[in-house]
Amino acid sequence: MRPFAEFRLGDEDLARIGADLALGVADEGALWLRDPVTGQRHAGVRGKAGPGVYATLGGDIAAVVESAWLPADGAAVPRDRRARLRAGIGYRARRTDGFVGLTWLSEEFEGQATPQLVGSVTLRLRF
Repeated sequence: MRPFAEFRLGDEDLARIGADLALGVADEGALWLRDPVTGQRHAGVRGKAGPGVYATLGGDIAAVVESAWLPADGAAVPRDRRARLRAGIGYRARRTDGFVGLTWLSEEFEGQATPQLVGSVTLRLRF
C-alpha cells in the first residue's frame, strides 16, 4: 500500500490525496513516477525486480482551487472536486516491461454529461 499526497501550483492549483496497492513482483529500489492525467505509477528508473506479473489498484480525490484549462469565468464551470480510480496489470522480464491500465476520471466541469475512461499502455524494450 502506497499512500500519497500532492500539492500543485501552476496550470492547476490543487491538493490531492490517495493511495495505490501493488500486488505481485516488488521492484525494490525503483524510482516511481506518477502520470499526471491518469495517476498510474511507472518506474522511471528500474530497481532490482525479477521477472513476473504485477497488478495495481488505486484511487485519489483532488480539491481544485483554480485551473488555467477551465477558468472560472469561462464557458465550462470547473468542479471543486475530482476523483480518479485506476487499475492495471503489468509484466516484467529481463529486457522487456509491459503495462496496460484503465483509469476512471470523474466529471471535471459542470455540464459534463459523463465521466471519462482513459486507457494506458507502456512497453519498454531494452537493447
